[in-house]
Amino acid sequence: MDDDIAIAFAAEEFERLHPRETWPKWFRKSTCISTSSDNQRRWIVSFSVAYKEPLLEGEQWEQLANRWRIVKTDPKTMEKMVVYKTPRRTERFFEVAIDPETAVVSVLVDKDLSGFDGDDLEGEPGPSD
Repeated sequence: MDDDIAIAFAAEEFERLHPRETWPKWFRKSTCISTSSDNQRRWIVSFSVAYKEPLLEGEQWEQLANRWRIVKTDPKTMEKMVVYKTPRRTERFFEVAIDPETAVVSVLVDKDLSGFDGDDLEGEPGPSD
């Protein structure tokens, strides 16, 4: 089993519990998926969101290579640099453990999606959402 297969198992379980027609508008643009393993050698797949944070002085959103990025312009050289930020506030709303030998999926976290306000969440396409 690899990351892609583990994510596919997690996505199937998520959709079984939360049919696509019930997904809120923010789901596709704001959900981040990550993988890891635990001490039992199970795959852990997490679905999470990051909450918006104010831009710092000199930062703005720009579309680069069809993706929205935070960009800062150096006032001396006028060179633009992509700003990579680690969100201070994230929240896991769905997490599963997958046994790589049996493919048994165990739900560890499953939060009600209606408790999230899409306006508070980071996600593409950026500020003109």
